[in-house]
Amino acid sequence: KLSGISLSPLSVMGGKSAKCTITLAATVPVGSQVVSLSTGSSILSCPATVTITAGNSSASFTVKSIPVSTSTTAMVSATLNGAKVTGTLNVTIPPVSSVTLAPASVTGGGASTMRVTLLGAAGPNGAVVQLNSTSTFATFGGTVTVPAGAKTASLLVTTTAVDKKTLAKLTATYGGVSKSKTLTILP
Repeated sequence: KLSGISLSPLSVMGGKSAKCTITLAATVPVGSQVVSLSTGSSILSCPATVTITAGNSSASFTVKSIPVSTSTTAMVSATLNGAKVTGTLNVTIPPVSSVTLAPASVTGGGASTMRVTLLGAAGPNGAVVQLNSTSTFATFGGTVTVPAGAKTASLLVTTTAVDKKTLAKLTATYGGVSKSKTLTILP
C-alpha cells in the first residue's frame, strides 16, 4: 500500500530537476513492488515506473522540468494496486542574474549596449524583461525579450547631451528579481 510521495525541493526553476520519493506503508518482505509513475503536465518528465526492492519501504527517482514562460504548478503521481498518491512541484521562471553595460561611461549623445542575463533558459514564449531608467538622459524601450531557450538579450541605451556628469541607474526585472547597473553620462 502506498503511504506517500515527497518532492525535494518543492520548487525548481524550469529546466532543473527534483528528487521524488515514493513511500509504502510497510517494508516489501520479498521480491519487489513496481510502482507506476506519471506526470500531469508536459513540462515534467519522469520514469514510467520505479521498483521498491525487498527490505525497503521507499524508492526515489528524478523528475525533470523544462523551461517555462510562466511559473506554474505540476503534478507527479504514483499508482500501486489501484491506489494513487500525488505530489506537487512548483516550476518557476528564471530570474534576472546580471546586467552589464558596455561601455559603462559615455559622452552625452553616445550609446551603450545593455546586456541582460537570466539565471536559466527562457521558456517557449521567451522572457519579457521589464526595464527602467532613473534618468531621462538615458533611454531605451520599456522591455526586452530574451528569446525562447536563450539566457541573454541585448539592447541599445541612447543618451542625450548633458551639462554636467549624470548618473543613470538602469534596472532589469524578471522572475521577481531586479538587477541594476549605473551608466555614467559625461558632458
